[in-house]
Amino acid sequence: MKDDRAYSTTVDALLFLVMVSACAVILSPVIMGHSMERASTDRNLRELATAAIVTMETEKVDYFEYRILGDVADQIATYGGINATNDFLYKEITRSVLGRGSRHRTVMDLAAEDAACQFVMRYGNDTLRLNPLTTEYDQQIRLLVDKAVRSRVDQRFGYEFTLRWMPFAGVPLEGSVTAGRPHPPGAMSIQTFVTMPYTTKITMAGLRNLNEPDLASINESIVAYRSDNDSAKLQAGIHESLQRCLANSTRAEVQEIWGNTLGSPRAEDRRIDPASALEAFSTNPTSADTHALDVRSMGEDAIVQAVVFQNRDSLNALAASCAAEIVQNGSDYPAIEQKILSWLLTRYEPSRARVTMSVWVGG
Repeated sequence: MKDDRAYSTTVDALLFLVMVSACAVILSPVIMGHSMERASTDRNLRELATAAIVTMETEKVDYFEYRILGDVADQIATYGGINATNDFLYKEITRSVLGRGSRHRTVMDLAAEDAACQFVMRYGNDTLRLNPLTTEYDQQIRLLVDKAVRSRVDQRFGYEFTLRWMPFAGVPLEGSVTAGRPHPPGAMSIQTFVTMPYTTKITMAGLRNLNEPDLASINESIVAYRSDNDSAKLQAGIHESLQRCLANSTRAEVQEIWGNTLGSPRAEDRRIDPASALEAFSTNPTSADTHALDVRSMGEDAIVQAVVFQNRDSLNALAASCAAEIVQNGSDYPAIEQKILSWLLTRYEPSRARVTMSVWVGG
């Protein structure tokens, strides 16, 4: 009897390959279609995210206004039986006293300025806001950003906008503006940098003048080393003066940030001292005495201490490097001064903020 099992197995294998090929032919348009659809969706989402950012960078707001300590004033008014939402006279008085406004500014500029005046310190997952004056500013900015984004991204899509500004290198001091809601996995995200709406006036020449007494102390340490050859004393003297230079420079930089945001004049050329406003609206019965809360001073001190602490390793390394150059290479004071001033400049980077826009299908 003829054995045709081998022939049958071969036929089965060929039929299997034919069926697999047929399935591939049938399914390939579906697979390709899904791939092309995914690529098209990603491209559309990227275009939406880009369009939203461009809108915020180019379209100007005719008038934007908020009240310094507006939330505190409303709370106190409510305690006193005043309807802070509907009382016309109350709203006009607080607007006149606490109001601050800007005309013909882009949404991105306003958001960047809001981030720059928050002074938020991060400790792991915890945050401490050193400036409690602009809660209403944050709320109004979020509404403004949402309106700008929704002019380009309709309700079929969800979005998350984040602008984060970190002016001091290596220091967990920041300001941020967020709108939308946290993005899910798979959302299309794009990042860019935006220029802050002001230019720093901190220069190397300015730092030299600001720190002249402490730089002179470093020169004195160098002169003393030429006499006693005590390298440990030299490094200690440089280190001590460097700490003061960093603290002085940081304080001037914080004051610049404050002046560019809360300390700047409003559109009507009126000024209000935010720290005095906080004292006036404080519910603390001791606010009028000599221990009244001084937000500006407290904020400056906290930031200066944080910057010096976070830069301790870099400062130690710089002091050791300067001492080594003097001891081993005979470097003179002008070279050391230039090195120190260059380092001080790198500690402050206020000119740009990072923007992230995420968009996904499904509002």
